[in-house]
Amino acid sequence: DISGVPDGSFQLRVWHESTAETSRPIVLGGSQRLVVDFDLQAKLGFLGRSSYFVNVLGIVVIEPNVRGSSGYGKTFLTLDDGVLREDSVRDIGGLLDWIAAQPDLDASRVLVSGGSYGGYMAAYMNGNTDRYRAYVCHAGCYDWVSMMATDGYQFFADELGAFHWDDPARVMRQSPHHYVKKAKTPTL
Repeated sequence: DISGVPDGSFQLRVWHESTAETSRPIVLGGSQRLVVDFDLQAKLGFLGRSSYFVNVLGIVVIEPNVRGSSGYGKTFLTLDDGVLREDSVRDIGGLLDWIAAQPDLDASRVLVSGGSYGGYMAAYMNGNTDRYRAYVCHAGCYDWVSMMATDGYQFFADELGAFHWDDPARVMRQSPHHYVKKAKTPTL
């Protein structure tokens, strides 16, 4: 349930192999592997990685547009700013609950993949939940303090609720490296 969104939910795209389009039958039932792939916005278009997962490996790919992703206006984009940052992680937990309720999907076989914002989310989740089988994390922020020291972006205080020199505890709560001791899931 997402407050600030008209129907309290988020959109997701599910890609899977269609038995009508291939000579190779796919067996769903409780053994289907999944990739949850997120970035700033899931939108229609060709993505070679997803095509390979679906068409060659027979893996279902789910691309959620969780709060904070672009494409739904500024209000939706800011729903994970500041103290709300952890809410988007809870959205992904809700997605896994949804996956578990689907008879053709196996919630114990989920890999989370993300780049940029999705890479940050994957790194953050690895230290905060053990509900996923593996992570692929690329080009995401792993240490907000280091990123602030090397990047000239002024949006950090808006997105995180503070600069690290003003509120180090708040920034650390949102920095994936702060939770690395609890990370146990294999990560690429």
